[in-house]
Parts: sequence; structure tokens; C-alpha cells
Amino acid sequence: MCCTGLVKFYALAKHFHILILGGGAAGRWLGEALIKKSPEWRGRIACIERDKHKANDRTWCFWGMDDHDLGKYTLRDWKYNQHNGKSYPLKPYTYRIIRSSDFYQNTLNDQTIIYEEVLHCEQIGNVVHVQTNQSTYTADYVMTSIPIKPLKLSRPLCQSFYGWYMQFDAPYFDDKEIRMMDFSIPQQSYTQFIYVLPLSKTEALVEVTRFANTPISERDAIALRDQYLEGVNFKILDIESGSIPMTAELDAKTKKHPKDVRIIPIGTVAGATKPSTGYTFLRAKAHAENIADALLNDKPIPTTYRKWRFRFYDRLLLDILQRFPEKGKDIFNKLFDNLPHALVLKFLDEQTNILEECRIFKVLPKGVFLRAAIRDLL
Repeated sequence: MCCTGLVKFYALAKHFHILILGGGAAGRWLGEALIKKSPEWRGRIACIERDKHKANDRTWCFWGMDDHDLGKYTLRDWKYNQHNGKSYPLKPYTYRIIRSSDFYQNTLNDQTIIYEEVLHCEQIGNVVHVQTNQSTYTADYVMTSIPIKPLKLSRPLCQSFYGWYMQFDAPYFDDKEIRMMDFSIPQQSYTQFIYVLPLSKTEALVEVTRFANTPISERDAIALRDQYLEGVNFKILDIESGSIPMTAELDAKTKKHPKDVRIIPIGTVAGATKPSTGYTFLRAKAHAENIADALLNDKPIPTTYRKWRFRFYDRLLLDILQRFPEKGKDIFNKLFDNLPHALVLKFLDEQTNILEECRIFKVLPKGVFLRAAIRDLL
């Protein structure tokens, strides 16, 4: 279609102030934040989502401070982590599990949702034009978790996993504590661990997670799971799997978007996924709050920009895990064996100060990180 025809086609479109492309966590957090901060925008905001019947397609597990907003979505929470047979408090953090079905059911209920597939999106002047498989729309702003252009990433590490919701014949795990990274399984020249969230005395989510250049196969994951649970009787209630890119290539390079840019990435495509951990849920929530504040006050829209030193730390760890995956177990065990777990989580949340970070670096293997730093700076 020629440009003139395209403009005429778009001229028939319904106009919104803000269109959100993608109804996953990032899109829903943004929709909730916009309406909460500016109720008069209700009716001027819409979310375009391809899947009309979003099922329980994922689980979000993360730590954070107590947050009333999260209570209605939370399936279960914990305040202790077990590591190498010892129990460690997470205070002031709480670890939570949220199933996407509960989150979807309790979000965007008072907003316009358009169940169509996005085919094309472009900015013409100060208006963004969106073509779907059924219609066309225009908006003052488009916030998208869908890549407008194909992402061209070098071959990154990925955090891949298979997880099983299990029911046991008898109590097997202590339901008051999680097992965040249990490295007692064979490493097989990877960095891989078991992750356990006990939902009750006889039910748990058990995941096998691997950091590697290629995702773990279901066959390998099952073999590691069965070795870990050898002699234990269980029934599988549900299964989940996924693969999260572990790359710093999506990091935002500036703190703000230019004022004249009207197509704004959100979620993973905006760099909301922390490269070294794969955690996105609360980072997407914080970005949504910042975007809503900026729009409400007619200020430049913020990116997910991170402090330089935390981006540097992530690059070092990713370099080590990619070049020397067998060292991952030792690195993470040194952190969790020698430091308060709340401090480790604070560091992974990028909330530590320089003195706290010096305390963390003191327990890590110096040589491998120094060589990674030299490679990064050259």
C-alpha cells in the first residue's frame, strides 16, 4: 500500500490518547497505573491484546517489600530461604508467587481491551497509527511490549526452566521457606539449580533452571528433577516452562525518551528484565508508575535506565557464566553462604550502596571477576 493510501486508511481509525500493545504484565501494570493516577482518562486508553482467553500461561516469583497492591494477586508468600540446609531470614523482603491467571482476572477490568493482532505500527507526525488484523487505530502515544522491529540480539545466555506443580503423599518440604537456588544437582558443565516454592505442606512448585546458551530440554529437566526427588512419591498437577534472555543489549542507554517520540517500549523490550536474574515483574511495575507520572505531568517519558555500575556488574557476571559456566555454582554459593540473604537480594535489586557492594565483592572469587572486568573495559 502506498503512503497516501495508508494515510487515508488510517484516517478512518478510532483515536485514543494512549494505546497499550500487549496485555501481559507490563501492559497491565501500565493500564492500572494510568487509570489510578488519572481516572478521567478512562475511555481514552485501550489495550490491544491478541489472546482473548489468556490462561495461566506463566508464574511470576519475586521478592520485594510489603506492598498492599500485590496482596490480591498473591498465591503465597514466604519470609525465609533455605540454603545448604540452613534457614535464612529475608526480612525486610517477602518472596511472593503470583499466577498469571489471578493477575489477569484482577487487572484491566474497567478498561477497553481490543482482542486483535497488531500487524503494523508507525508514527506519522505526532500521531501513532496502528493496524491490526481487523481494524485501524490512532493514538497520541503507543506503549508497546511487542517489538516494533525484530530484535537483533547476539547469541545471549538464556535462563530456561521446566517447573511442575506437585502434590506429595506426605509433607516433604518445609512450607515456611523457599529454596531459591539449590545447587545440589549435577552441574553437567552448566550453571543449573533446583528452585522450590512450597505452597502447602504437601504441594510445591519445583523447577529445574539452567543458565546456558541453549534452553534445557524437557528430558534433561525431568532427569534432574527425578534425581533430586529420588524416592519421593508425587503427582503432577500442572507444568510450566520458559526461556528468558540474559543479555545487557536491551539496557536503556538514556534516562528519558525524546519529547517527540510517541512509540515507547515497555517490559522486556524496554530493558525491564534484569540481565543477570531474569526478574521483570516489579521492574515493569516501577516503569509503569514512572511513565504514568510523566504523562500526567507532561514531562519526558522515562526509560528503564539503570546506574552504570549495576550494568557493569551484570556484564561481568554474564561474561563469566557464558565463558565459564562451571563457576556459577561457586559464585552463587559464596554469596548465599557468607552474606545475609536480604543483602544479596538488595544487591540484586540494585539498591545497595558502594560500601555494601564492597562487602559483597569481598566474598566473591577475585581472579575470575578481575579478568572479566579487563575484557569488558578493553
